[in-house]
Amino acid sequence: MGEKIAQIYDFVREKGKFIDVMRLAMVTKITRPEAKEIPDDPDVISKVRMAAMFILETDDIP
Repeated sequence: MGEKIAQIYDFVREKGKFIDVMRLAMVTKITRPEAKEIPDDPDVISKVRMAAMFILETDDIP
């Protein structure tokens, strides 16, 4: 559960700064621990991916 969402969080942590992970949680209203627990719903994945793209200013989000 939540593997894809957690993967996006990990990507943001690797490519950005800690503050970027915090921003992602604030924008999506999903924390990193919650990301591992919730189902990988396509709408949620899209929301998290779009937020990560905005935060990191890149289209290269897994």
